[in-house]
Amino acid sequence: MAQNVAIPPAFEQQMTELLGKEETLRLLNSLEDAPPVSIRINPNKWIEENAFIELKELLPIPWCNNGFYLSERPRFSEIPQFHGGAFYVQEASSMALHAVKSLLTEREPMVALDLCAAPGGKSTLLRDILPDKSVLISNEIVPARAHILCENMIKWGHPEQIVTRSAPAQWRETGLLFDLILVDAPCSGEGMFRKDQNARAEWSIDAVDTCAKRQREILDCAWPLLSPGGVLVYSTCTFNIKENEEQLDYLVQRYGVQPMALDLDVPVSAHGKHICYRFMPHLTKGEGLFMAVLQKTDGMDIKKINISAGNTKKGKQISRPPMITDDVKNWVGNSSGYEWEMDKEGIVHAMSNTVSEIKRRLFDKNIEVLSFGIAVAENKGRKWMPAPALAMSSRLNRDIFDIYDINRQDALKYLKREAIIVPESIKKGYVLITHKNLPLGFVNHLGNRSNNLYPSHWRIRHLSETGTDD
Repeated sequence: MAQNVAIPPAFEQQMTELLGKEETLRLLNSLEDAPPVSIRINPNKWIEENAFIELKELLPIPWCNNGFYLSERPRFSEIPQFHGGAFYVQEASSMALHAVKSLLTEREPMVALDLCAAPGGKSTLLRDILPDKSVLISNEIVPARAHILCENMIKWGHPEQIVTRSAPAQWRETGLLFDLILVDAPCSGEGMFRKDQNARAEWSIDAVDTCAKRQREILDCAWPLLSPGGVLVYSTCTFNIKENEEQLDYLVQRYGVQPMALDLDVPVSAHGKHICYRFMPHLTKGEGLFMAVLQKTDGMDIKKINISAGNTKKGKQISRPPMITDDVKNWVGNSSGYEWEMDKEGIVHAMSNTVSEIKRRLFDKNIEVLSFGIAVAENKGRKWMPAPALAMSSRLNRDIFDIYDINRQDALKYLKREAIIVPESIKKGYVLITHKNLPLGFVNHLGNRSNNLYPSHWRIRHLSETGTDD
């Protein structure tokens, strides 16, 4: 990793032209300060008894009611609740997406697409603010990043979600239209200058130009996917106009979009023709963010394609997987409301009608689907074994399983995929492992020993890991 990399002179000149000399100096000085640390709690998992810290002792983030600043950065990998999805380590400016919730309150259940979603911070936040029964598709094109995204979305635990890996251009072929699309675009990363020396080393004017070109291509792919009246959120973690206000100008000029105002107590950008928002590290407590929200006004009288179960043609319904018993279905709460399907790996999934229909369309158009609905069980010959993702799901029926609640030391052993000792008083079979009442996963209790069923690709490898900001 590069150490003590100076701020590029071309960046300083760029910002001076934008902000003026005095304000640029304030910005540059702020980039030498220690970055603030912040988390966002999972409203479906965070409860007082499993909290690793008292929220009342923390400073709330003004623009996100589930976001909090920490006074210092702990070793997040040593906090079991981090692995159980009780909170997400996220840069505070990125939580401004929460303000979009006020635009969605009067809407029916939506279908939303996060087109550039890894590692998952904004996707987990978007999942929280969507209307009830909405479906979110979180997409990432880069394989390694897509798998990190998949893990984070599974651990967040919402059943109405799908994770995919595909290029933005592929989505046009699906025939799907979305009520909301988030394009958190790949950018030159000027907002990373404070916490990542490599971002400084890799920055250049050419990189800005390359990113701006790529962003425009992504936006041109995204716009036709937006339903009439739908909302597009465009954001970057960079400061220059070319990747921000100029992209907004392009969308307005080419597509006639309507920029929308948000209830945000931050200055509206003064550097463009249209309403948008800038979080700057010398003005707000965060690393920086640009965000614009736009509505598709053309074609608002056109009826959106219906993807509800009622639109599914007869004969297209997914068949029930063989051999699955009611006992296994009862591992999911309110299991009668789901469709059931076994994938090619022998894993049974429970999903809503809407998730089922969307997934079918994605498969038909060769969109790679990494996860969908709730992964419930894996077929092991004549037996069913609970899937690790089931423990992460907010729809887990905890009353079905014997539960063994373990202390922090044993929880870290479990999360490193080491063996833990289950009391012989607990009957043999699959046991749900919890820490402070937060599910972490399962073991197969054999009496004199137990097999750790935590996924090897999720296990803690180095306890110096500190978590990944969005």
